[in-house]
Amino acid sequence: MPTACTATVCQPSLGFVVQGRKRALLNEEVFYYDALNYLVVSVTLPMMGQVLEATSERPFLCLRMDLDLEENWRLLLELGDRGEAPVAAIADCSSRA
Repeated sequence: MPTACTATVCQPSLGFVVQGRKRALLNEEVFYYDALNYLVVSVTLPMMGQVLEATSERPFLCLRMDLDLEENWRLLLELGDRGEAPVAAIADCSSRA
């Protein structure tokens, strides 16, 4: 079932929805994510969240992967020693939220 909009503090993470739809609000910006759209949170942020689409037959299913930013930077620096790393692609996907 859809939920009420609730406040939370989001840590750096990737959010993937397998089934259903969710909305995240950051100040005036609204981010929708579902099976075709994911959410990237690159820094700790206070946000509001709400499940929009879910039923007992098709419940909301999601996966959140927390990001260890220190480990990510260590890996990027290590890859940089082996040649050019695709840093631009990584920066682009974390430009929102």
